[in-house]
Amino acid sequence: MKKTLFTATLLALATLTFAQKKPLDHSVYDGWKSISGLSTTNDGKFSVFQVNAQEGDGYLLFLNNASLTKDSIARGSSARVTENDKYAVFSIKPLFAQTKAAKLKKAKPDQMPKDTLAIYNLTTKELKKIPHLKGFKMGKWAKNYVAFQTTPPADTAKSKKPVKKDKDEGSDLMVYTFATGKTDTLKLVSDYSFSTGGDTLFVTTRPNSKDSVNKAGLYMYLPATGLRTAMFNHDLKQSVKLPEVSEDNSRMVFYAKLDTTKKNKDKFISILEYRASYPQAKVIIDNSLEGLPKDMSISENRSLQFSKQGTRLFFGIAPVMAEKDTSIADSEVAKLDIWHYAEPYNQPMQLLNLSRELKKSYLSKIELDGEKSFVQLGKEEYNPVVTADWSSDIAYAVSDYEYRLESQWSANPRRDLYVIDVKTGKSTKVVADTYMSNITSSPDGNFLAWYNNAEKQWYSYEFANGNTINITKGINVSFADEIHDSPSMASSYGHGGWAEGDKAIFIYDRYDIWQLDPRGAVPAINFTDGMGRAERKTFRITRPENTISMPMAMRGMGGAPEAVNLKKIVYFTAFDNVSKGNGYYFKDLSKKKPEMKQWVLEPVTFASISKAKNANVVAFVKSNFTTSPEVWITKDNFKTQSCITDINPQQRDYNWGTVELVNWKSANGLELEGLLYKPENFNPAKKYPMIVYFYERNSDLLHAYRAPAPSRSTINIPYFVSNEYIVFVPDIAYEIGHPGKSAIDCIVPGVKMLCQNSWIDSENVAIQGQSWGGYQVAYMVTQPQTFKWKAAGAGAPVANMTSAYGGIRWGSGMVRQFQYEHTQSRLGKTPWEALDLYIENSPLFFADKIETPVLIMHNDADDAVPWYQGIEYFTALKRLGKPAWLLQYNKEVHNLANRVNAKDLSIRLAQFFDHFLKGAPMPVWMKYGVPATSKGIDWGYELVK
Repeated sequence: MKKTLFTATLLALATLTFAQKKPLDHSVYDGWKSISGLSTTNDGKFSVFQVNAQEGDGYLLFLNNASLTKDSIARGSSARVTENDKYAVFSIKPLFAQTKAAKLKKAKPDQMPKDTLAIYNLTTKELKKIPHLKGFKMGKWAKNYVAFQTTPPADTAKSKKPVKKDKDEGSDLMVYTFATGKTDTLKLVSDYSFSTGGDTLFVTTRPNSKDSVNKAGLYMYLPATGLRTAMFNHDLKQSVKLPEVSEDNSRMVFYAKLDTTKKNKDKFISILEYRASYPQAKVIIDNSLEGLPKDMSISENRSLQFSKQGTRLFFGIAPVMAEKDTSIADSEVAKLDIWHYAEPYNQPMQLLNLSRELKKSYLSKIELDGEKSFVQLGKEEYNPVVTADWSSDIAYAVSDYEYRLESQWSANPRRDLYVIDVKTGKSTKVVADTYMSNITSSPDGNFLAWYNNAEKQWYSYEFANGNTINITKGINVSFADEIHDSPSMASSYGHGGWAEGDKAIFIYDRYDIWQLDPRGAVPAINFTDGMGRAERKTFRITRPENTISMPMAMRGMGGAPEAVNLKKIVYFTAFDNVSKGNGYYFKDLSKKKPEMKQWVLEPVTFASISKAKNANVVAFVKSNFTTSPEVWITKDNFKTQSCITDINPQQRDYNWGTVELVNWKSANGLELEGLLYKPENFNPAKKYPMIVYFYERNSDLLHAYRAPAPSRSTINIPYFVSNEYIVFVPDIAYEIGHPGKSAIDCIVPGVKMLCQNSWIDSENVAIQGQSWGGYQVAYMVTQPQTFKWKAAGAGAPVANMTSAYGGIRWGSGMVRQFQYEHTQSRLGKTPWEALDLYIENSPLFFADKIETPVLIMHNDADDAVPWYQGIEYFTALKRLGKPAWLLQYNKEVHNLANRVNAKDLSIRLAQFFDHFLKGAPMPVWMKYGVPATSKGIDWGYELVK
């Protein structure tokens, strides 16, 4: 009796606690915060990160890792810490409200609120501010200096007339010395950059056209001594770019436009070289270069690059383009695009890539000592050309030149591989007509490796002897995506880079990592000791220096290009495919018997993690669905952890939610997983409406945090769960040729399983999806015999696969044929081969069967799914007298970019589902619509009683 009374009391208290928590509403989004830019100093003494509001002011936070004391800088952003860990440089943004007000007043750019430069002493916490910041730069390994420019407001006093500046006239550049606080000023600077070490500054200057004293030119400035050296002076009709410096600092090269004639001003590019012994830089390359093809010219659209020894220079050349006849009046010029059946790329794709095509260049080289010996390396048939090391005598190129036309309908990576002799430019096609991807060169430039998509094997190529070897042959695991379910060739799981000295490459399977000898002489080694497959954990190599990449939930490449030292500790991201937990492992290769050891593995998601280079200090951000992302610190390899932040304390005031993994079988007997979200105040004695949201597979995101935020296209799960909906997110496995039926076969059994619970209101279940998910929603409601949905939300749905097949993805200019034949739409055939599949999977042809109210969102600037698909679907439903609404956001793309529009969609999604699933009154926009005459005046949110 006492126990029963006690239990009842606890339940009552719990219910009272939950009752005091309010549901999320649309006003909470702006203030919900996130964390970015986490880094730890080399010595481990400090960490720095940024806390951002979705809309509004954030702050920069400096953490003393020893005392765990914090120093917060309001609106601080994008901090750079000096290499000696003494100073941080960053900008301080204006108040969000000030910037917003200025935009509403349509203030001119020079009247907009400006950033402030901040220089922060990490030890003393001294903060120096410089207002009206235009921009700042530091060297990659800067220790001593920062350079910056400001844009002070114009003096508007009536007695003073502002001096008119030339459009490209330079302005003051300030060079600040951290140690002394001294600031030097360089006049008339138009551009600037530091050397890699940060102790030499290069500037270009441009005086006013009426200035007869100062000269335009390129200068080298040494802040330590104040010495300023003129590298090259020129007149105002000429221009120069900042230099590239050789590794030993003895040579500097830069682009210049020296031809002042109107005809050649922007076409005639020269490359100049400067050495300390030169009084002025000298032209070493221009269009008169011996050996330069007549139809080619020097291009400035490629970075200059020295070999390690500084004796070889790489640059670009480009075709001489035909000139437009400006003597013809524009009104007399026909405006059209001509599509040609044999062109590799259709006009929309050409037009989108026009700027890139006009800037295309071909890698070339000269020797700087002795004969220049010009050699063109890149060609139209193979471009770009890549070298593993700029000092290598061998380069390579992977080319799809012969197969570009078929990219309109094929997603399989058909390629040729060329090897190029850098000394002579001679090329050899070493691999022809092969489906290859993930091409990577070894760090010392001795090998290439790639994945053969057709054979599902990895190959290596040795430059020295031309040997090509299958390096995964005989290994009894799949290196292709094991759950690949589309008509294209399965992709690989990628690789984790190379070992130092080109001794090995690390290839991923679904779970483990294999250490493979590119020569094929040493037997394959399971680098993760087979632990991955045995325990269903996915391991990927990551690098501990400074910032470790986040763990890989699911599949794909991880890691960075730095070579692995086989005598040191190697770190791995870890994903538990059973529990969906994330973490890190390590393996100390200096031990006699190295073993995989767990560093940390928790039911969380690690968004970022930063390890000090020279100390045992790790800062990281972790979260799960119920816990907001926070910064944590460990100093003992995760034995203990200290939480540093509490960025969203308001979350505790709201009825949040929980998430759990659920399992069921598809109609075809496949084992499936999904995510089930419940309100925090869930009461099994109540009945809850349920919304089913889906897109491919999402169950690996069990421990992902989902912040309340405006809906760009899909339901915001925390919002609906907080407002006492159940949300179900099922995985889908596909049968090729039948994507619509596959969705039903996977989703409906899961929904029916959940409906067996008394707390699911099986009469009030809705579905919602966007893009591919939007298509499946549009299809599923045409099959009411499988399940009758109470309401449906379809974002950017394909309604008619026969018309969508030939449509354009306007964001890329690509024809959509590849999508149906090879990728996500998964039909696997053309309409001429299998028209029945295109009809079967097109919701439009079965719209008369729909018994569910449908809310469609399709925007008129959709860059992925043609807008007319949404129109076809809506007009069919309207013709059939079916309840349907189409939200067309103006000038918006596939997913809403404008935050105001996203907030609007959030309100309408909530009103739509509240009406059909909870019986709430209809809003005006649903009951009557909003006529064009009321557009921008009446949004129709009001509820009709």
